[in-house]
Amino acid sequence: MSVFSSPVFDDQIQDGGPGFFVGNISALVLDDSEVDRLRLKRMAQSTDLQIEFVEAATIAEFASKLNQRRFDIVFLDYRLVQGDGLIALEMLRRHPENAKSPSIMIAGEGQIQ
Repeated sequence: MSVFSSPVFDDQIQDGGPGFFVGNISALVLDDSEVDRLRLKRMAQSTDLQIEFVEAATIAEFASKLNQRRFDIVFLDYRLVQGDGLIALEMLRRHPENAKSPSIMIAGEGQIQ
């Protein structure tokens, strides 16, 4: 069984010990590639973690999704057709509800130089 430990999830503590998350994880994914979003979801399915993905393909869509709810984790594509993940990361860090959500910057093949 995979276990994700984080103080962000203190309200969902398992009897096995403090900080162990056993509920659903809410994830926001910003990636302009549908294939890469699907790849990330498939990778998550190979774990015991239950992750609910909300997807955004553009920075504008990302901004809209940020305003809809609080996310437990945010995945940001580094290189987008319009802009980049650093712009989205700055938006995330300034957002009143999601500023403290952990973020992971991702990049497709050939994007890192």
